[in-house]
Amino acid sequence: GGGSADLSPASASPPPSS
Repeated sequence: GGGSADLSPASASPPPSS
């Protein structure tokens, strides 16, 4: 995950960092 366009659960991916 990760990224501002990531639709994955935040619990399984890092937070959106540009």
